Amino acid sequence: MKILHLPRSVGSNAYNLSIGEKKNGEDSTVLICDPDIYSNESEADLIFPVKKNNKLTYLYQGVRLLLFLVFRTKKYDVLHYNFGSPVFFFDSKLLFGLDVRLFKKLNKVIAVTYQGSDARQADYCLEHYDNTFYTPEDVCCQRKKDRMKRYKIEFFEKNSDIMYGTNPDLLNILPEKAKFRPYTKLQPYEWQPCYSDYSRKKTVILHAPTHKKVKGTEHVDAAIERLKNEGYDIEYLLLQNIPTTQVIEYYKRADIAVDQLMVGFYGGFAVECMAMGKPVMCYIRQQDMKWIPEEMAKDMPIIRVTKEDLYEKLKYYIEHKEELENIARKSRQYVEKWHDPEKIAKDIIEDYKNAMENKK
Repeated sequence: MKILHLPRSVGSNAYNLSIGEKKNGEDSTVLICDPDIYSNESEADLIFPVKKNNKLTYLYQGVRLLLFLVFRTKKYDVLHYNFGSPVFFFDSKLLFGLDVRLFKKLNKVIAVTYQGSDARQADYCLEHYDNTFYTPEDVCCQRKKDRMKRYKIEFFEKNSDIMYGTNPDLLNILPEKAKFRPYTKLQPYEWQPCYSDYSRKKTVILHAPTHKKVKGTEHVDAAIERLKNEGYDIEYLLLQNIPTTQVIEYYKRADIAVDQLMVGFYGGFAVECMAMGKPVMCYIRQQDMKWIPEEMAKDMPIIRVTKEDLYEKLKYYIEHKEELENIARKSRQYVEKWHDPEKIAKDIIEDYKNAMENKK
């Protein structure tokens, strides 16, 4: 089977899934044609950048890319779109997703993965969740963006064979045929655990927000400041804009990592920390757990916190650090079991094969 992942590799998910597919004996390639801060060009087999400087340039480069894709994709059986995005992302409904529609006519298997902000909508979150980073102002500001997200979802519902969501809350808004798949953020064997010495007096707390509002960083800052004022020996590592090559050294020093307090599920940062044997605190929305495998929910070693009780939970584990050692080892085991791309790829390959069979 020949598989092409495109047009991005947001959070390394497409890249590592591709490696997992290769380990399962498939011919898998990653194409990046929309480079951004979330897509590392070193994690691509093919690069064909399309710059959106203006509509004419975008159209010209888009046509070149489409011809390139038509030529290249003759040999591919599966086109797997990442971050809920087609290559052709024009405002015009006539041109939007032209590549997807063409490949569908060529009888290719079309898969699409949603990861978070590519599907999550302000109005839905405010209406259905007690805890969300969205505000009423966001509903007004993001009305156009949310309409486009809904249109993209409807488009892929009609034109894809397979749909995935890497965050369980996305299954609340994705079509019925969509299903949950875990992050393929990393290769566990490349991340060696570095367990902390929990007999030390000092506690090193790690937090790495991509967007402070989304992660609830103000609540993390407040809880740690309160604990410091009460005399607890804490070193707070707040990581922002740190190169990937350096970030692991900070991970090694951490005793506890705090992920997000507003989204409802852990992210790629938490997967990295757990891979290194670090306990992770995170807000997990219980009502969304119905979308993930029951065994996965049972195994999950995340220390569940809210923005309201983060201070109390941090204080408890600072005073009972011996409990963190067991959580740290369970965290590493969890990543090996549930976030190994080779294992995840087996199920996804089976989905590809079933979709191919249905096309005969």
